[in-house]
Amino acid sequence: VIVNGIEYKPSVASPNKKQAKAEAAQICLQSLGLLIT
Repeated sequence: VIVNGIEYKPSVASPNKKQAKAEAAQICLQSLGLLIT
C-alpha cells in the first residue's frame, strides 16, 4: 500500500494478496496515528 509516496508492507508474509494489502493498510493507519491497537 502506498500513501503519500511511502510504501507500507506487512511485517510477515500473508497467504494471499488481499490479506497482505489489508495488513499493510492497517500498518499505514497505525503509523499515521489514525488507528490504535
